[in-house]
Amino acid sequence: MKKILFALLEIFILDVMLIGFYILFKQQVTDLILICFVMIIVCFAVGKSSNGRYLFRYINGAIKKIQLGKCGKNFRVDERVRFFNPKKIEIGDYCDIAQNVVFAPLVNHRGRVYPSRIIIGDRVHFGAFDRIASMNEVRIDDDVLFVAFVHITDHSHDYHEIELPINKQGVISKGPVHICRGAWLAFGCHVLSGVTVGEHSVVAANAVVTKDVPPYTVVAGNPARIIRQYDFENREWVPVTK
Repeated sequence: MKKILFALLEIFILDVMLIGFYILFKQQVTDLILICFVMIIVCFAVGKSSNGRYLFRYINGAIKKIQLGKCGKNFRVDERVRFFNPKKIEIGDYCDIAQNVVFAPLVNHRGRVYPSRIIIGDRVHFGAFDRIASMNEVRIDDDVLFVAFVHITDHSHDYHEIELPINKQGVISKGPVHICRGAWLAFGCHVLSGVTVGEHSVVAANAVVTKDVPPYTVVAGNPARIIRQYDFENREWVPVTK
């Protein structure tokens, strides 16, 4: 709320300065041209400030919220975020989406219709350039953290018919994807179809997850394997060597 108030204060100060400019030079230009010029300068200047960016994300979130199947309060969306088939997407409260994120529920492909859904809980943050795609369901629980360039999908291209080019075949899936509460998905990781990432687990940078991740574990590599697990008795994370 403080950042929004500062952004509005910046707009007020710039308006006062530009109105002074208008009073000084109003005899030399028409009112319409000057008003347009003032609005462009104000929007550009405030939009480039950190407080202005914060305000923009709230305004953009309010606009995007109308398009979605369901969306909670305090929704913040940065620039160039794309929602394909937005009525198939549900988002909870206090979610934040960085720039260039894509949500892509696949509704139909090559004549087939899919029950695609993307369901997102509360207080989920998406980093820049993340991509979430579904043909069945991708479910993301509360308090999940996505870093940049994370890829989640519950389907892939079919390639089994060797007489047909792959781009002329359909899509296949091993099942829905579920990212459980409090998980952290690090830079550039991939989670593939049929996978559940357990509660409070960590998927390391650039990992490729092809099977379930147990709760309270850290996985890394391609394919991802468990490298750490939380020891509740000793209250610490311990290496897994197997």
